[in-house]
Amino acid sequence: MKGTPFRRGLRGAKPAVLHLLNAATGRVRRLSAGRGAHLTPSWSPDGRFIAFSDGSGEINVVRGAGGASRQLTHNAIPDISPAWSPDGKRLAFLEQERQGNTTVVRTDVMSMNSDGSGLRKLTTAPLPSLTLSWSHDSAWVVFTAGAVGTSDLMAININTGVRKQLTHDGSSRNGVFSRDGRQIAFVRGVANHYQLAIMEADGSGVHVVRSTRTPLRQPAWSPNGRWLVVVAGSGTASHLELVSSDGSQHRLLTPSTTGSDESPSWSPDGARIAYVRHNLRTPPNSGFIATIRAAGTGLRLYSHARLTDRAAVVPQWKP
Repeated sequence: MKGTPFRRGLRGAKPAVLHLLNAATGRVRRLSAGRGAHLTPSWSPDGRFIAFSDGSGEINVVRGAGGASRQLTHNAIPDISPAWSPDGKRLAFLEQERQGNTTVVRTDVMSMNSDGSGLRKLTTAPLPSLTLSWSHDSAWVVFTAGAVGTSDLMAININTGVRKQLTHDGSSRNGVFSRDGRQIAFVRGVANHYQLAIMEADGSGVHVVRSTRTPLRQPAWSPNGRWLVVVAGSGTASHLELVSSDGSQHRLLTPSTTGSDESPSWSPDGARIAYVRHNLRTPPNSGFIATIRAAGTGLRLYSHARLTDRAAVVPQWKP
């Protein structure tokens, strides 16, 4: 099954839970049950399990076939954004301490074995990071660090605890490893411009592949490493752009005049890109899962796979 899990909830209904969308047939199937919203789903590399954060701020796993979920963490501080290591042995995630319901006062990078054992705190400094990216060898995690108003990319070795600061410009964020682990793509702001850049995994050899006055975020590598898809625009009016990894080509992928396209995810074969399309007109602030070919053709909107808020949803294809 070519599926992508996502969070869905109907306006005025119970909190959103996970569903699986078959991109070929359009069929939607419910995966998880329980109280509270289920957020940030992440497939295990073998496609057997999905990790997610539940409404009480704990990391859970559920089988890709559905059924009862299993809670892995039991922490007083909310845990979010689980990410599987490529070898499937560990999960990295974020622990967010909040003041009230909205203000984040500290974010720590955590890791544990895939069964919930071996819990480790990898960082203790304030972090603005919301995403984590693993290296191909499952040894390193890259994340965004910095005080309020600044951000740089850091990497930490899961096995040794060694940390490296990869950028020093105070504006780099959204770092993501290429599939082979040799390079990291990221975005930054430089002199009233926004840049999509690529560097070697050790932070050297930075080269810019896209520079624009339009804000950029959420870069994602194609499986073959030749292309990057990136969100361009503000939170209320954005589209997807396709940029070659050597910087020689870029093109508009999803022109959108009625809302916002975001959270892109490549299919394993690199043929299609799933994303979230938010419609800001009718009904207000609603959203849908969509897919499009990398060539910019074959747009398909799954209007029945409806999202009713602007939660941090990143559709993920089944490996």
